[in-house]
Amino acid sequence: MSGPIRNFEATMCSTAIVDVINEERKAEAAGGAFATMLHKNFIAKVEAHPGIDSAKFLAQYKDPTGRMLKCYNLPKREAELMVMSESLKVQTRVYDRLAAIEAGALPAPQPRRTTGGNKSLESFRQARALEITSKVAGDLCAMFPDLGPAAQQTIFAKLINNVAGTDVVPLPAVGRLYSATEIAKKYGSSAQAVGKLAIANNLKVEKYGQYVLDKSRSSDKQMSNFLYNEAGVARIGGLMGRTAKLPPPTTQGRLDIE
Repeated sequence: MSGPIRNFEATMCSTAIVDVINEERKAEAAGGAFATMLHKNFIAKVEAHPGIDSAKFLAQYKDPTGRMLKCYNLPKREAELMVMSESLKVQTRVYDRLAAIEAGALPAPQPRRTTGGNKSLESFRQARALEITSKVAGDLCAMFPDLGPAAQQTIFAKLINNVAGTDVVPLPAVGRLYSATEIAKKYGSSAQAVGKLAIANNLKVEKYGQYVLDKSRSSDKQMSNFLYNEAGVARIGGLMGRTAKLPPPTTQGRLDIE
């Protein structure tokens, strides 16, 4: 006769895995000193593991004092990844427990992951997501060190506000910015000529515009591009000995991240 049908994925809580690790370390030490695995250190390893999407398995448990603390309910793959560096006995116990749960030989642990009703857990998840997003925004800005403060603020605002669901970081007040192509078109020149003129006269500075994150014309890669403000436009026109009334730029919101 076949065993009971299991309609769930067997998981093992990070607290239980830590208990197994410490039990086996203590047994191996045979009464001597051994390195105790702290649960906080274990969950830090879970979050840092490149092969584990920890956010999917986030949960809570109640400690002896009644506090609700963070833990992770790990499926077989993730649990095995986390004990690969432990002894073979630890690996065997973790595998056997999950296999027994899957087979119905052991009762399935009550899920500790709580849903929409637990506001504290949802707040924690959002805080964690904001922390990760903020790091991503910082890394992105570091990749393009010539971006101006407004462009960097826009990156943070677009990424973080999307996760927060509200305007946590305000968008900077940015006036009209013009590309070299837009300027060249009005002055009857070429974008290459405008660019060479700007470089020769050191116009790619904050006084005349700013670097922003833009898409490459030839690919989907992001790149930094200098856009000129009204002062920059006027300065280029003066150097060319020409004047022109510029229309609104054809690409508003160049600071937006698409």
